[in-house]
Amino acid sequence: MFRIAVCDDEPEVTRQMAEYIKSVEKPCTVDLYLSGESLLAAKKEFDLIFLDIDMKGINGIETARKLRRSDKKVKIIYVSAYLPRGD
Repeated sequence: MFRIAVCDDEPEVTRQMAEYIKSVEKPCTVDLYLSGESLLAAKKEFDLIFLDIDMKGINGIETARKLRRSDKKVKIIYVSAYLPRGD
C-alpha cells in the first residue's frame, strides 16, 4: 500500500488534500499532520510527503532537512497556499 503524508498548518487544506489524494490514488493511506514537529515526532516512513513550505514553528524546508537525515528515498512535494495581498 502506498503511504502518503500531508503536512500543513491549515487544517482545512490538509483535509481537502487528503480527500483529493484518496479519490485518485488507491489503495493508499494518508496521514495528516498540522506541523513539521508532529510529522517528525511520528517517526513513520512514507512513500510521498506533501509538505507546506511556510508553517508556524519549524518550516517545511527545515522539516525536510531533518527528514532526509533518516530517509533519503521519500519523495517530497512542497506545497504553498500563498495568496498575495491586494494593495
